Amino acid sequence: MDEPKFLTTEEAAKLLKVSEASIRRWSNQGKLKCYRIGGRGERRFLLSDLLECVEKFKDVEKEANHFSLFFRNEKEQLDAVVPFLADYLQSGHRVLYIWDSTKEEKLYSSLEERGINVNELVARRSLCVFPSSEVYLKDGYFDMERMFSFWETALEESLRMGYSRIFCSGEMTWYLKGLPGVEKMMEYEARLNRITDDYPQVTILCQYNVNRLSGAVIIDAVISHPMVLLENRRYRGYYNYPA
Repeated sequence: MDEPKFLTTEEAAKLLKVSEASIRRWSNQGKLKCYRIGGRGERRFLLSDLLECVEKFKDVEKEANHFSLFFRNEKEQLDAVVPFLADYLQSGHRVLYIWDSTKEEKLYSSLEERGINVNELVARRSLCVFPSSEVYLKDGYFDMERMFSFWETALEESLRMGYSRIFCSGEMTWYLKGLPGVEKMMEYEARLNRITDDYPQVTILCQYNVNRLSGAVIIDAVISHPMVLLENRRYRGYYNYPA
């Protein structure tokens, strides 16, 4: 069975943008649930509990179209992602998907189980699926400006084709390949919010496997996204839109 994602006191403080002393005080007061582990009883915090704190204390002033999805295994991932894809496609919208861990064939079969005619939609270019090696890690490295150019070109094409809504999603485990430039992933994620500002027709869903990516990466993902999806619930992220 997959283990829940726990964060340390230091990681929790970074996520909530408070001191470690505040985290310890809130847990002592019962305001923030914590778990004790090991012989020293060190504090650990569930990501979902910390997101509840964000939900309580942060207001979002605008509709957010940039989400981070957190999952523990392929079943959780597909159970969350495939309904989005199917809904957009059945509504006549366009889907752009970049896979990394989930094979293209698995994605197609999951859509077909929901009655989606994958071959027809691929032929019409309503459904466009790319491997991470040809997009995020093209030529063996990650380049932010190249990625922004990719999205802008794809979105402009979508609008010229007459699509009023576009759903974009990428699996972020390509980061683990350690190729040049991957250390810029979170800077890229934060700047990606400008794409949804410039193109209100688009929704972007970035997928994070919490069992494969570090606590630090997960925290940075929460901070760089306006909205978070976890265990079939929607939370406010910690991204602050510039004034």
